[in-house]
Amino acid sequence: MSVQLNNEPIILTSKQEAFTQDVFAGMYQRDAYIKNYNAENQTMETLDANASRLATSVKVKARLAELRDSRANQNIASVDERRERLTQFIREDIRTKHGLIRQSNTTAIDLLNKMDRIYEPVMQVNQDNRVLNIYVKNKETKELLEKVGDRAVKQVGQGEEEESEEVDDNAEI
Repeated sequence: MSVQLNNEPIILTSKQEAFTQDVFAGMYQRDAYIKNYNAENQTMETLDANASRLATSVKVKARLAELRDSRANQNIASVDERRERLTQFIREDIRTKHGLIRQSNTTAIDLLNKMDRIYEPVMQVNQDNRVLNIYVKNKETKELLEKVGDRAVKQVGQGEEEESEEVDDNAEI
């Protein structure tokens, strides 16, 4: 089997590939080594050292990474698979004792439209009714706030303007 590492192919021997496949399947490194290599006369320490050396080799590590990536990719539905499944939801009729239900159909259509970016982005403006009361201690500050209040203008409708802030006439001086 051919593996790419730094855009160059790395070729594993048949024994290395079999060892890698067994480790990927969940076998212990020692057991995979014994199964795929001639290990009859080796001590356990030698077996473990050889299995560890093989498992940490660049070739085997790259192939294991490739196998893990391919498994992960198989578990995730592609965009086309998701579109097909949502399309199935759109076309199916869901009948209950209360009649035909279209909720899942319209939700599927909404999701497909979002996936295809059919909706234009909507700017959301958060508006609330907060009131800001500023209490001042001296006359000079009150006059400054009145000037700021006079300059704060809010546009309403089509070009109409009105004051957006008011100065509290009961403010402390």
